[in-house]
Amino acid sequence: MRFPDDDAVAQGLFAFDLVEPEAMKTRLNAVSMDNWIHCVDEALRKSGPGPGSTPYTHRDIGYLNILLIKPSGHREMLDRLGLTEAQSVYLGDIGHTGEQDAMFSIREGVRRGRLKEGDLMVIVAAGIGYVWAAACVRWG
Repeated sequence: MRFPDDDAVAQGLFAFDLVEPEAMKTRLNAVSMDNWIHCVDEALRKSGPGPGSTPYTHRDIGYLNILLIKPSGHREMLDRLGLTEAQSVYLGDIGHTGEQDAMFSIREGVRRGRLKEGDLMVIVAAGIGYVWAAACVRWG
């Protein structure tokens, strides 16, 4: 195994070549939202019983911590989960920083009073290679 040291990066060993960007974008747009919603539902289900010993549902989400995606996608996810814009932060002013998007969302959510003590936060992420994920965290 080789780590991405300066020499390896200079040799181009840690780069991702996107051969057909429009085709990839089209394929991702067709499946991403449904896959994210499925991941959210599974994260809620696997997080154990919620209030009243019933499984968590979309109604239990207090804050949606989502990576930067296009604004219409962000709004669609909020709509599909039954959430308002006041329950999330759109990271357009920061930009997409990969796995750090979740940390920026926490910082901005707390700073803006949108992520509060006791909230059930759902973190939504994606990775290269058609990977979608979600996790639940009780904040505070």
